[in-house]
Amino acid sequence: MRLKLKEVKELEDDGLIQKERFDKLPIKVEYILTELGEYLLPILAVFQDRNKGVKCRSLNSF
Repeated sequence: MRLKLKEVKELEDDGLIQKERFDKLPIKVEYILTELGEYLLPILAVFQDRNKGVKCRSLNSF
């Protein structure tokens, strides 16, 4: 799954992920879940399971 930089920054600002930077060439950055992010995984899994096969409607269809 690819995330936009804005989305990654929001997750980082919300304390769900943490950036780990490696100072070597080429520069490497990894993101890891924080304790809060790991705590929320089972809750997110429930949402994911409930939404399998559900098509999202656009706001224009209302």
